[in-house]
Amino acid sequence: MEKLRDVEKELAMCIKDKKCTYGEWPDNLPMCPPYNKFGFFTYCGGGMLYLGRALLLSLIEPSPELLKVLSTCTMCGFCGNTCKLVSVASPHFPVHEMISIIKAEMIEQGIEVSKGEKRILDFMKKEKNPFGVSSNKRLQAHKTVLNPKAKIAIFSGCFNTLKRRNAFDACIKILEKSQVDFSLLGDEWCCGAPLLDMGYRKEISEVAEHNIKEIEKIGAEKIIFLCPHCLNIFSSFYPQITGTKIDAKFSYVTQFFLDLARENLLKFSNSDKPHKKIAFHDPCYLARYLGDTESVRELLKFIPSVELIEMKRSRNETYCCGAGGGVKVSDPDYSEWIGMDRVREFIDTGANELITSCPHCMDHFSDVKRQVGREFLISDSSEFILNYVTKM
Repeated sequence: MEKLRDVEKELAMCIKDKKCTYGEWPDNLPMCPPYNKFGFFTYCGGGMLYLGRALLLSLIEPSPELLKVLSTCTMCGFCGNTCKLVSVASPHFPVHEMISIIKAEMIEQGIEVSKGEKRILDFMKKEKNPFGVSSNKRLQAHKTVLNPKAKIAIFSGCFNTLKRRNAFDACIKILEKSQVDFSLLGDEWCCGAPLLDMGYRKEISEVAEHNIKEIEKIGAEKIIFLCPHCLNIFSSFYPQITGTKIDAKFSYVTQFFLDLARENLLKFSNSDKPHKKIAFHDPCYLARYLGDTESVRELLKFIPSVELIEMKRSRNETYCCGAGGGVKVSDPDYSEWIGMDRVREFIDTGANELITSCPHCMDHFSDVKRQVGREFLISDSSEFILNYVTKM
């Protein structure tokens, strides 16, 4: 894994143009959550690179206060997508990944994370998930759908099996209705994304090696992911960490469903459904890290009774829900502030249901909704389209 010294050239490239804080002309909508909240350059992507370079050059000392500033980054990835200056300096890491490297440097130098993050770290060590739930709970659930002959395997993720099962259950029902032959993993562990968020990059090795072995046991040709954080860490970090290339194709669940629909293996009926206005929240990891802004929108086109109303900040310029980067644990009030901003944007659309395709976003919006004082529905995309799926 990369060290701070490996990105020294890129840390020096920022010219303070603040492209990492706002969207494209002419709207120039606010995009960086910590900069929106705290209003100082230090709290945007460029400012955090300045902190990293100052740390590297020993102009500042590592401290809990410094780590706290860095930990306000939600890792939404906008700065990494919009800033092109760092790309001229090898090894071409995007801004958000360099922020992660800076945090990891702080951890290695003995700076401790918040109490909430420590608790998650302990849970990960003991139960191999961030909730501290007995690993037997998921193990027993997965054993009910173990099919060693299946060419498709499902990596379900912690949120979908241990906290909010709506998306997981909906996905399984859709696959069954589409007569897709699939298997779950025998002993799935957390992908390790929470460790990465907190700066514990080295600690991901154990979970990466375990999950790769579980996939190899199945021998599937394709792995379907129900969480974009999981897919990102499998595709971007596991090969770096283990030096092992998984001999299977990866697909996000909505893209897989779209492929099935296009092949007429997933069919929809909406003859008995009323007209519905919805808005779709593009998850940061799905839109920017994985580059998928269209699979859900294309799926919705198969359902004529559904009208999609776009939020002002969408697709590559989507706005963070507020749960990323570990801020929901390290600073719950700040995390809620971000989520409220996004929910108000949804309310302005006039839609009566908010759809998303990430369990972190789904969970956070469900929590924030309690503070809004206005009733509306929140659904995962798989949960939503299940209402319109018919059996083969």
